[in-house]
Amino acid sequence: MKILACLLVVAVRLQQPQPLLPRPALKLIVEHPALAPYVHPEIAGRGPLVVSDHLLEPGVTPSRFGQPLRIVPDREVGTKPHLRILSFDVDGSRATAVVEYKVEGVQAVFDLRRDAKGWWTVVDAKVTAQGRGPQKRRRPLPLIAPTLHHGSGPSHPFGGCYARFRPFDVPSVGDSARNSRPGCPGSKEVGSSPGSASSGREDDGRER
Repeated sequence: MKILACLLVVAVRLQQPQPLLPRPALKLIVEHPALAPYVHPEIAGRGPLVVSDHLLEPGVTPSRFGQPLRIVPDREVGTKPHLRILSFDVDGSRATAVVEYKVEGVQAVFDLRRDAKGWWTVVDAKVTAQGRGPQKRRRPLPLIAPTLHHGSGPSHPFGGCYARFRPFDVPSVGDSARNSRPGCPGSKEVGSSPGSASSGREDDGRER
C-alpha cells in the first residue's frame, strides 16, 4: 500500500505543470545587488541584458540599465552571454529561483515571497561561483638568469657575441689596470700581461 501511495504522489506531481517565473519577479532578480558585480553592461555584447525564456512566464518585459531586457528563445540563445533560469519552485507564498550567468561562471539562488495582493519581494539572495568565469591573467614567465662559470665570468644562455665575458685583469704591483671587452665581431681585445692574475668568483659567490 505504501508503494502504491508513493506512486500516486509521483504521478500527481508529474501531471502538475512546471511553475514559470513571473516577469515582476524577474525584474527583482536582474535589479538585485547580488548580480550587479557580474552583469558588466560596459562590456561589448552585454547590453541589453539577454535572458533565456526557459521557465519564464510570458508578460511585460522589464528593463535594466535603461534598456528593455532581450528575451530570447532558449533554443536560439546559443553561446551569447545570457541569464538563464535553471529552476523555479513554488510552495504557497514562498518560492525559490535559481538563475545562471554562465559567462561569469556564477549561479544565484533567490528566496522570494508573495503577499496577499500578489506582490513579490526578494528576502534573500546568494551567489556561488561555478569555476567557469574569465580566466585569471597569467603571470609573465620569469627571465632566465645568466649561468656563472668559475673563473670565466657569466655566460648568456642564448649564446652570440655576448655569450661570454672575460673577467677583469687584476694588475700586478707596479702595473696598470687592464681589462677585457667582449669578443664581438670588430672589437679589439686587450690581452693580460703574463704576470697578471685573472679575477673570478669564489664558489660562495664572493668577489676575489
